[in-house]
Amino acid sequence: MKRSRTLDQVSKMYNLNFTETDELSRVLQRLVKGSLDSPNICSPVIEKLGEAKVLDGWDKVFNSHKSEINDTLLSIEMNEREKFGSRSRAKPWRDIKDKFFDFWNVSSTPYNLKPLEPELKSRLRPWDIKRVIEVIKNSTQSGLPFLVKKGLVKDKFLDQAYLLKEWLKKYAAVPFVRTQEMLKTRIVWGIPIANIIYEGAYFYPFLEYQKKLSWRKALLGPDAVDEVASAMVVKAVSQGDLLVSMDFSAYDQSLGPNLQSLYDEYKCSVFQPQYCDTILEIGERRVNIPMITPDGLKEGPHGLPSGSADTNEAGSVIQATIAADTGLISLGGDSSQFHGDDSIARLSGKEEVDTYISSFERLGLEVNRTKTFIASNFIVFLQRLYHIDYIKEGKLGGIYSAYRALNRVYNFERFTDFVDEKIDGKDFNSIRTITVLENCKFHPLFEEIVTYVWSLDKYNLKFSENGLSKYVVMVRQSEGTDGLIRNQYGTDVSGIKNFETYKLLQKLNKEG
Repeated sequence: MKRSRTLDQVSKMYNLNFTETDELSRVLQRLVKGSLDSPNICSPVIEKLGEAKVLDGWDKVFNSHKSEINDTLLSIEMNEREKFGSRSRAKPWRDIKDKFFDFWNVSSTPYNLKPLEPELKSRLRPWDIKRVIEVIKNSTQSGLPFLVKKGLVKDKFLDQAYLLKEWLKKYAAVPFVRTQEMLKTRIVWGIPIANIIYEGAYFYPFLEYQKKLSWRKALLGPDAVDEVASAMVVKAVSQGDLLVSMDFSAYDQSLGPNLQSLYDEYKCSVFQPQYCDTILEIGERRVNIPMITPDGLKEGPHGLPSGSADTNEAGSVIQATIAADTGLISLGGDSSQFHGDDSIARLSGKEEVDTYISSFERLGLEVNRTKTFIASNFIVFLQRLYHIDYIKEGKLGGIYSAYRALNRVYNFERFTDFVDEKIDGKDFNSIRTITVLENCKFHPLFEEIVTYVWSLDKYNLKFSENGLSKYVVMVRQSEGTDGLIRNQYGTDVSGIKNFETYKLLQKLNKEG
């Protein structure tokens, strides 16, 4: 069979042992089979009451407060309501492979774009390997050759000779599956740990540099985003400008070698000159890394792979480069913000908006025009709505969909073995739920959504101090950018007692 030939080919190519080959076989088998017939991974509330009853209960609360919801937010909420349901089921390989192989159908046409000028003059140096390894998360997958958690093998790479030897082996990526609502299934590139560490020496200092830029407020956290988004909406309303909230389809896979080179050249410009060759080598490896698939080893240049440390910053820089090249916006501040495939911009009129959007399409990017918002009084950025109707004391807080939060509370993407982490199930569920609900703290129905979820929970969303301590450790070991990028309100679990959700729950439990 083709899959057996693939395993044999890869095992010989990379000198994998029996255990490593066996684990790779399991990875490919899971991808081929999918999980459409698997039970939904959900909370005990869904298991007890069922999705329909939980959704119907919230519908009644929501509909009784519709007067507090404007038309824009209502449209967003109804769209999210349609998605309510399982987030853990994956389509089989046969149903997703054609779309995945589009990663290799990228344009090789050279682009005449003005390179992005560094906003700050800097001459960065790479981190030493020990420092990089310290921030590598223990619970994330190591990729080839080991296919185990990074924490089990990362210390091997403290030996720089060993790191270089593994880097030069040019291991392929491994396909892991990411599931979402409505059976959305995408393949995550399992990048080899040697690549992650090697590129990390340049990525992490670059990330710290990016945090200082006026167009990367998302790297500073949700409060910084709220501040700049508020200023953008207020200025647009006062000046009669138009606001564009961009949405792309298949953004990463449309960023071919020439677009990715814009990122690498920009990165070179902020490091000391002697490091440029290595940065370009890392970029060349990223755009050409092969992928092991059930249909064989897929090789050749392709779009921007997930799983690389560079993925989000590359997407941000490329989008900002295209936007700046139009000459229609100023980069940063209340004029424009970029984060991966997400962006917002303030432009002077409809003609400018049309030209701006078309500039992306001419480069082969697929702008989803049905999900791209063009408005005079609101923007949507990082899944949050900033609408002038909800301004308080001159400021806007990002409004996260209540229906989206409800789905995240009750339907999980994947199983978390909290028993292995020695976390009590009650504690795990309560803490996780609070971190999700905190995203809704600026929603007009914040108190209602928290009260509704609290009313369904057997333990009233209480947790122990011991459970919280262990949960914080678990998150720090499993989230790849924990402590480096926080763009949601509920991300900083260690500060949970300062959450508005926690404060409201304390009040409810005292009264109840």
